[in-house]
Amino acid sequence: MNTQKAAYWFTLAALGLALHSAYRRGEFPILHRLVNRAGSELCRAATHAERTFAMARLFTTGIDRRFKADEFAARSQANLDRTMALREAGLNRVMALRQADLERMREQMERVRIVMDRAQLQRLRGLERMRVQVGDASGRDMVLVCPETGARIALGAEALPDLDVDIDSH
Repeated sequence: MNTQKAAYWFTLAALGLALHSAYRRGEFPILHRLVNRAGSELCRAATHAERTFAMARLFTTGIDRRFKADEFAARSQANLDRTMALREAGLNRVMALRQADLERMREQMERVRIVMDRAQLQRLRGLERMRVQVGDASGRDMVLVCPETGARIALGAEALPDLDVDIDSH
């Protein structure tokens, strides 16, 4: 029974660490937005609660007691600064995720370009092997080489017919 409990807690801890790590790397954008939204809503609610508390204190202590507007303004400014810092941190996190996405896309495009360059090079090598040089062979023997097998075929000058070849430039 204790072994099962230990295995359960160990598995739960490992799952928690894995989820935490994935969350910190930004793999759950919906969850990030939800946490940011909850943080800003909590900050807004705290600000409203402080305002309400200040107004209640003003009414319960009476107007003759000095109300420090500077203290209230300072707290409000601090809350505003905290909210802006949270939003800026959220924007920075989103921008970092987008930048990482762009980097991954650039790397992928570079890999595609390399593959296409290799394919083009192989195609050119194949065309180079298939290229036949045609020249004026009158009065001399000609040797043809098969591009696939490498077999050499010797033709005498008298065995070559007169060829009128149209070469398409496509």
